[in-house]
Amino acid sequence: MGPVSIAFIFNPVCTYHAAAPPGSEQERLEYAVNTKRRALTMALRWANTQTYLLQEEPAALSFLEVSLSNYTCYSLLYSINISVIVVLLKVYCSDHTYTTIRVAVAATGREVIGAVTDKLGTNDELLLVHLSSAGEKQILKPNDVSVFSTLGNNGRLFACPRDQLNALTPLPDQEGPSAGSMSSFELMSSKDLAYQMTLFDWELFSCVHELLYHTFGRQNFRRTTANLDLFLRRFNQVQLWVVTEVCLCGQLSKRVQLLKKFIKIAAHCREFKNLNSFFAIIMGMSNPAVSRLSQTWEKLPSKFKKFYAEFESMMDPSRNHRAYRLTVTKIEPPIIPFMPLLLKGMIYYPDICQPNKNHAEVRGYVRKLCVIDNQRTLTQLSYRLEPRRT
Repeated sequence: MGPVSIAFIFNPVCTYHAAAPPGSEQERLEYAVNTKRRALTMALRWANTQTYLLQEEPAALSFLEVSLSNYTCYSLLYSINISVIVVLLKVYCSDHTYTTIRVAVAATGREVIGAVTDKLGTNDELLLVHLSSAGEKQILKPNDVSVFSTLGNNGRLFACPRDQLNALTPLPDQEGPSAGSMSSFELMSSKDLAYQMTLFDWELFSCVHELLYHTFGRQNFRRTTANLDLFLRRFNQVQLWVVTEVCLCGQLSKRVQLLKKFIKIAAHCREFKNLNSFFAIIMGMSNPAVSRLSQTWEKLPSKFKKFYAEFESMMDPSRNHRAYRLTVTKIEPPIIPFMPLLLKGMIYYPDICQPNKNHAEVRGYVRKLCVIDNQRTLTQLSYRLEPRRT
């Protein structure tokens, strides 16, 4: 189907310019609504097959803008035209003050710096810097696309002149929590937690349509991979959540209960075919800051040790991750795959059936996990819990 036919389909005038049949005002209104509904249905079906190609056609974008303003079909915009979505972005200065700018999701480093420079009213030549919680600095390039989505879990964007680069220090809130949240989520059902994690993962995963741009480089296409970046960040967040909670739990018996809880949640994630969160939890438990806690692991019941050993064996990388691939072949789709391996071209891209349960408290918790993303800090906390044996 060529550009002319695409333009005809998505031109609102061509779509809606049809005389209503004779009848009452209510019948004429219903006719108009049904006509527009059929046009939207057609647009959704076409979007599922064409995705980003629609962004090249002005008539298609015009149609979507009109439709969205009338019907608030956010998911359609998100899947079709994410590059034009505007986000609010905090950019910090060396003195920890910040300015808030409005930029497109696909904004480049040059565009972000331009917006910050205009907002601050400065003539200084600024650098755009990603500052991690550990104080590591990465100067972003002018042509880097969608710079906000590449931040780490506790990373922040800074803008400063080059002579202030060495003076940049992390914000206090980048350190992460100082106390665990076990008192909150230990009362929540492990199955409910896994269920809500699966719902959230599905929301993120279902928006990922950028594997081609990730593979060949987003700069080569001038496209954003924000959806993919956010899904990968979620994997890291869940993994760090496990490590953070264990390392902030000072009581030995409570740490044992935590390990049991995480193993149960992982088991339910696998039951719900959410392999992404399943592996995030297992990898969190295998983090050196957790795996070295020998006194804690010794107290873990043998049944849970057996479960964990079975789960951990699925991460064996030998023979091109054969253990994982065999596991996937035994699970009837749809699934949420382990995204890092999906990016290696190992796993197909399925959908998942959405569960119909909802629990406000659990749902809110799993979507706002607070983590420490500094491995050195986590290791120090681990040694405070169980000092090195002499």
